[in-house]
Amino acid sequence: MTKTWQTWITALSLASVFSIKSFSSKPNIDDLLTANRLSIDAALSPDGLMVPGQKLTLTITIATDTWFAGGTRIRIPEVSGLVILQTEQFANNASERRGSQSWVIQRWNLDVYPQRAGEFTLPPITANVTINAGPGETIEGQLVSPPVNFLVSLPDSLQGLGSWVASPEFEVQQRMDRPLE
Repeated sequence: MTKTWQTWITALSLASVFSIKSFSSKPNIDDLLTANRLSIDAALSPDGLMVPGQKLTLTITIATDTWFAGGTRIRIPEVSGLVILQTEQFANNASERRGSQSWVIQRWNLDVYPQRAGEFTLPPITANVTINAGPGETIEGQLVSPPVNFLVSLPDSLQGLGSWVASPEFEVQQRMDRPLE
């Protein structure tokens, strides 16, 4: 009987140690992603026909069901044939309801200018984030957005032209202050 009690006490002690260890380990960025408590996405707009020189907007959206505990930094990739500009130093912050829960959102907008026609892939964007993990606790780590593929075409109407303005709307007015004869 003594041996049986010793076995039970040993088993309970080990179970307690493993339980305490699993509860005491600090979650990391991957844990939040796996638990659907953190997300990152990338989207390019406008969609449809894109021409060289046209301004496109790459939006990186980072969301969490807790809050950001520090500044987020993103790394802009270099892609041959694209000019990618970060014109704002900070993200746009917002909140939204997802189901019954409030989420905090950061949206980074990057300007993308294709310099030629062709197929392009914007590689994953790396974001360094700091997320709240409870009273006095933070989680720091890197998120990686999905890549974005898109096609830039040169329409027949632009073939052979030396230059053009890529814009959804363009208007020019001209006035002369003397006769042209």
